[in-house]
Amino acid sequence: MVGGSDTFIEDLYFYIGPAVLKRDYNVLLVDLSGQGRLPFDGLPMRPDAEVPIETVVDYVLGRSEVDSDRLAAYGISGSGYLVPRSSADRESARPTCALPPSGEPAPQSLAALPSPHMRQSHRTQAHASRVPR
Repeated sequence: MVGGSDTFIEDLYFYIGPAVLKRDYNVLLVDLSGQGRLPFDGLPMRPDAEVPIETVVDYVLGRSEVDSDRLAAYGISGSGYLVPRSSADRESARPTCALPPSGEPAPQSLAALPSPHMRQSHRTQAHASRVPR
């Protein structure tokens, strides 16, 4: 599980930890660059956050007790955008669950995304979140 820029792994535990442990799942909580205490340690948010996410996935898949067929990634807040983005670039996509922040991203945030396709995708997602069901 990966949180947003305003979360710490300690917060994430109380968000999901007891529920997954009760269901006999294992969980790894991660602070990426720019999250938790890491900005204070000189590790700011990076535009290619899928790279450290993939490093975490590779680490987990390298552990003998992990069943790679049952691995899933869960991102909330800002990582609700980053986790699916990291999974989309893998040769073997894995299940993901995303709870992105609500509302439309600021134009400055969209402009920072690396490709026009990603910028349009985020605009479409933001618009879809405002459409009544």
